[in-house]
This record gives sequence, C-alpha cells and structure tokens, in this order.
Amino acid sequence: MATALAFAHWVYTGNNDILLWKKAIYWQEELNTDLDHSKEMDSEDKENLALDILRYIQAKEYDKAIKQYELFTRGEIFKLSSRLNNYNLAYAYCLHFAEGQFSVEELEKAGRAFLKRHLKELYLMGRPTEMLYWLKTMCDARDKEYTPEEVIYTFYEFLEDKDKPDFIKELLENSV
Repeated sequence: MATALAFAHWVYTGNNDILLWKKAIYWQEELNTDLDHSKEMDSEDKENLALDILRYIQAKEYDKAIKQYELFTRGEIFKLSSRLNNYNLAYAYCLHFAEGQFSVEELEKAGRAFLKRHLKELYLMGRPTEMLYWLKTMCDARDKEYTPEEVIYTFYEFLEDKDKPDFIKELLENSV
C-alpha cells in the first residue's frame, strides 16, 4: 500500500515527505470509491475512517479529512472529551492542525486517555503501523520536533511503570 511507503520513508529518513503522502492518499481514495456512506458505520468502518483522517493529516489534506468525517458521521455533534473514540480523536487532531481548534494540552488529555486504553492492544494485536500513526500524530501536535526513534519510544509513555524496561525509564526521566 502506498501509505506504507510514505510511512516507511519517514521512519527510514526522518523526512515526512508531504508529496509522497499526497500520492498515497490519492491511491487510497481510488480504492475507496465504492464505499457506501448511507449505511451505519460498523467498528471496521470507524477504524478505517480514523486511519484515513490520520493519513490526511500527514498529507496536510485537512479539508479532505474534515469532508470525509462529515460525510461518514452525517452531522454528528462533536465535543472534545477524554472518552473519544478513534475517529473522533483523529478528527480533533485534524481540527487542531487545520484551524487551530483545541490546545495541545486539551489534545494531550484526550489523546492520552485514548492511547492508554488502546495502544497496548494495537501493539499486541499486530497492528504496529496503526499504533505509530497515533503516536506520530500526537507527537506532531506537541511543541517539539521528534525523530522517528523518539516517536517510537513515546509508546512507553502509555505503559505502567512495571512494564517499562529500565533504559526506557531513564530516557523518559531525562526527556522531561
């Protein structure tokens, strides 16, 4: 998949190639031309919507992400909270990047709550790319520039201390 190439390029080079992401989005949209937006979303549709929004964010295609969200949710009222599901959290990050809605602190609070509930599960279910989309998006919203390695290490921010290796505990203590 083209988005995997865009993601791998970032991991390997540290360069988030927007043009490559835009091309990846184009091919993703070509695959999604026959989606039925009139039916209720099931859990797979919600996961796919969240990932699509996260991909649009990487491509800086915020208007497309907002349009896709509104098409699928059909006017659902959105409110930022610490109990957001995946596609609503992705939408909140999109609104932050596109329009400056929500502070980094508000997003951190909502993002941390979501990731504490879901990140380890994603990793254990063999979905590390999805896990990295979330971590990268959260790191991109912060005031610090992260290398791919640093983004990967943020995974440990969401684990209990007893589950963290000692060298990670030291890294996290030194980064604060």
